[in-house]
Amino acid sequence: MHVLTKYKEMIDMQSPDEVIWEPYPEAVIMDLPAYCSSGHAIWRTRAPLIFFCVVEMYHPDRVMRQFGLRQMIPPLQSTNIQLHKIDLRGKTDKDWSAEHSAYVYMWNERASNIATDESLEEPMDFYNPYMLWYRRITRRFMSPRGAIAEALAHDITSIHQLTFG
Repeated sequence: MHVLTKYKEMIDMQSPDEVIWEPYPEAVIMDLPAYCSSGHAIWRTRAPLIFFCVVEMYHPDRVMRQFGLRQMIPPLQSTNIQLHKIDLRGKTDKDWSAEHSAYVYMWNERASNIATDESLEEPMDFYNPYMLWYRRITRRFMSPRGAIAEALAHDITSIHQLTFG
């Protein structure tokens, strides 16, 4: 377990320039075999992913940076709790295409619901509205040391700006 603690601290100490925000830039996609990139056109579609009784909404608005696009505060999403309560017991002859027809329709219309925004040219500023929102709603650290180091770094930066402008 001591190794896990160290890994958590290392992740907490990463700076934004140590993160690969766009893991599949165009140059990488072009080098992939065709079967890996054939779905490229729908990677940013806002649509349900459907597998018989399982329906899970895909929200690319939450990960726009991985597509090289500006990350905005994603719209609030509600999850249909009933979808997560479905199990297959006693439903061997159920017609899931009829049961989930609304979601199948959304999937069929996926090409008209692609998430897009401006290209991201530079790292996000600490005070960017998205970053302010993100820090407010997320668990940012995996270890107490990571939280302390971040707080100290922020305080030192603030003092430096106040002192030297």
